[in-house]
Amino acid sequence: MITLRRLRFAGLCWLPWLAVPVAAAPELQDTLVVTASPIASSLSDLGQSMSVITRAEIQSAPVDNLADLLQVVGGVDVRQRGGRGVQADVGIRGTAFEQTLVMIDGVRMSDPQTGHHAMNLPLPLEHLERIEVLKGPGSAAFGPGATGGAINLITRRPAATEAGVSLAAGQHGYRAVSGHLGLRGENSGHMLSATRRQADGHISAEPTDFELQNAYYSGHFDIGPHELRVGAGIDDRDFGAFKFYVDRFPDQREQTRALTAQVAGDVVAGDWLLTPALFWRQHEDWFRTRIPEFGRDFINEHETRVLGGRLGARRDWSGGVTALGAGLIDERIDSTALGDHDRRERSAWMEHQFGVGARTRLSLSAAAVDFSDHGTVFLPGASLSYSLRPDTTLFAAASRSARPPSYIERFLPGGAGNQGNPDLEPERSVQAEAGLRWQDERHALSAAVFQRRTDNLIDWSRPAPDADFVSANFDGHRSRGAELEYRLRSDWTWLGDVRMGYTHLRTRLDAGGEEVAYALDHPRHHVTLSARFTWLPALDHSLQMRYVDRRGGGSAMLLASRLSWRWQQLEISLEGSNLLDRDYIEAGFAPLPGRWLIAGVAWRM
Repeated sequence: MITLRRLRFAGLCWLPWLAVPVAAAPELQDTLVVTASPIASSLSDLGQSMSVITRAEIQSAPVDNLADLLQVVGGVDVRQRGGRGVQADVGIRGTAFEQTLVMIDGVRMSDPQTGHHAMNLPLPLEHLERIEVLKGPGSAAFGPGATGGAINLITRRPAATEAGVSLAAGQHGYRAVSGHLGLRGENSGHMLSATRRQADGHISAEPTDFELQNAYYSGHFDIGPHELRVGAGIDDRDFGAFKFYVDRFPDQREQTRALTAQVAGDVVAGDWLLTPALFWRQHEDWFRTRIPEFGRDFINEHETRVLGGRLGARRDWSGGVTALGAGLIDERIDSTALGDHDRRERSAWMEHQFGVGARTRLSLSAAAVDFSDHGTVFLPGASLSYSLRPDTTLFAAASRSARPPSYIERFLPGGAGNQGNPDLEPERSVQAEAGLRWQDERHALSAAVFQRRTDNLIDWSRPAPDADFVSANFDGHRSRGAELEYRLRSDWTWLGDVRMGYTHLRTRLDAGGEEVAYALDHPRHHVTLSARFTWLPALDHSLQMRYVDRRGGGSAMLLASRLSWRWQQLEISLEGSNLLDRDYIEAGFAPLPGRWLIAGVAWRM
């Protein structure tokens, strides 16, 4: 059992490292971020909490998928079914998967069928430059869906011609192959990457096998003072979904395919910078539930299509920085179980940032969003940052967000463990936070307290284990917590980046004595730690640990590690996940895999 005494001891073991003087690392001092708002800011100017996963951390992490990579960020709760990124729900500060917005290069990747598909993304890790995680409601420009926060996956731009290929194999019949090619021209850059991963399953007698493959292309073109960006990709998954969503009928299987395409640009028009974007996403979902009592399989097929566009404009002037814009999104679903539906979302937004004296910056924002099925909502927001010293910033933010119900939440027929509710109303949340951020050339520390109130919270509940979960609106939801995150960047030969985080969360919800699926099953205590070492000139070691104590029951210390040896352009690696071999259910009713070892070889040019 993990006790507080053991946690305190683990923390004391790290204190001597934090006292070591290290050389300067400018990367931590004034990081440019693009996710927080259309008014691009440095991290020191933000009036909100944000975490950044750098390219160096992505390359060295002991993971082979995005879901495991995100687990290193404090306050981010990644709940997997089946492990190794097969199916994952991502929440931020106690929110559920439907309340987290995922983007690629600033373009929304939401799925109207269900947020369970939000992580069905076509991006191999090799394609990522960095990841920005905004905590708390997103900018007015994001529209709805970012109640808990937003995750922006920023693609790489190769500085020169590059290429690479990697092979891996391990326990449970795991094998993987991936490759990438990057080209850099005088006025353009192109990146193409692909990966394929498969395994026979970690429970031999049950459907836990998987076959996952994806590919992505991104390109950018400089046209005088203007820039054009394009991206397109495919994500294809076939996996055994043993106990993924219901426990009464555990024999399940799922196949999904996501196709995405987007084009965006920066156009200079006098004193204004225009940012047009068009995006398209199609998602196909085939799901089978085997019910022996009925002597047959129940198969549901769904296809969603999302087509959207937005136009933003930004101007710097004597009164500050002003940004405004409008967007239109059309969502459709054709489903054998949910029926055929379509809906539209129209939005208009504005944000203005200005200085109040030499040390204070104030941002005011507002958005009006019209849902064709539910009417119009108004979403105001404000943030304030105060420079206490050149390296220390105090900040505070408050905003309102809204989320319409997904098609699964509204129209899923009962009988197989879950049942939708066509009368659901959109949920509305108000969140506030206050904190402090301190950073210099080698350290970065952020601390924040936050709370969120949600009316008409959408969740699933059931009165007894033999009954269906039914979606419903709940009032009286309150959540509050505190968060601490620290990063150290070292130029010592033996020590690289160190990242530590702690989040404490408390939630109140009157569920009438029923079992609630998501709102109350969050980590009360969530500890994350990652570090990189170089023990020999060519031998690198990365470590990733997280301790999760869930209010809904269950706690676990999960440890992953990776050793890699480099010789010129060749790299040989050995990595392991769940090294302590913990039995743990993170989401739904599906047990996570135990200890899993994988060996790999890679060549990069």
